[in-house]
Amino acid sequence: MKYVILIYGNPKNWQHPIFLQYGDLSNEEQDRQLAAFDAFNAKLEASGKMLTGTPLAAPETAKTLKERDGKLSITDGPYAEAKEQLAGFMLVDCERIEEAYEIAKSFPDIRYAAVEVRPVGDEKYQYWRRES
Repeated sequence: MKYVILIYGNPKNWQHPIFLQYGDLSNEEQDRQLAAFDAFNAKLEASGKMLTGTPLAAPETAKTLKERDGKLSITDGPYAEAKEQLAGFMLVDCERIEEAYEIAKSFPDIRYAAVEVRPVGDEKYQYWRRES
């Protein structure tokens, strides 16, 4: 079964390597963080469970589109008015949800972020897939 692992954090203090400019990490801690991410990704890829994943750009680069009463509006930033924003995701393939939990709790920045595990919906409802 497929699970999406969503990583949330406050962009003011994200410690993800992509967003190190927001933190006050020493060079040594940055090196440790990067090494931890490299090890985490290598282990996950070697397990065969990782299907895809990527960090997202900073929330201020997002646009939110809504249509109400036939009028489209496009606004700056994510829709959620919250301190924690979606920072990235991973799509994994696991036999049991407990395996997805193990992956999520191994995420190197879990001490700075909230990590959500959610089953991917039934494939018969994935209308965006094209048949070959």
